Amino acid sequence: MNSQGRAHNYEVTAVDQIDGGVRLTLDMDSVHGRARIVSVDGERIELDFHLITRTATLMDTRLQRESDGNWRPIRHARNADGYTTSLEVGGAPGVDGALADNDWIQPGDWVAAVDYVVGDPVRWEPEITSVLKD
Repeated sequence: MNSQGRAHNYEVTAVDQIDGGVRLTLDMDSVHGRARIVSVDGERIELDFHLITRTATLMDTRLQRESDGNWRPIRHARNADGYTTSLEVGGAPGVDGALADNDWIQPGDWVAAVDYVVGDPVRWEPEITSVLKD
C-alpha cells in the first residue's frame, strides 16, 4: 500500500471490514517524529525538536495535532540547527472536522509528522502468488 503522493510503501498485514469500510493494519507506523510547537506565524511553525529534513523525508507528509488528529500538509521543512525544526504548512484540508487555519494549532501543542492520516486515499497493489505443481 502506498499513500498518495508519498514514496513510502507499507505492507498490509490484516484487512478488517468495519462499519461499511475497511481497516488496514500495516507492517509499520507512519510517524516520522514528534515535537512540541514553539511558535506559529501564519503557515510557519517552529518545533522544539529536531526532525530529520535533509533528505526531503517530510515533504508532503502531514503535521498532525496529537490531541484531536487535525492536520495540515507539510510543504517545506528545514533544520537551522541540531535541536529544532522549522516547517511551512499548507492550508486546511477539505475534510469534515478540519479546523480553520487560525484555530488548528497553538504553541505548546504536541504534533507528529506522519506519512498518512485516516481517510487518505491509497494505492493498493495486491500481491498474487501461485504455486507450480508437477
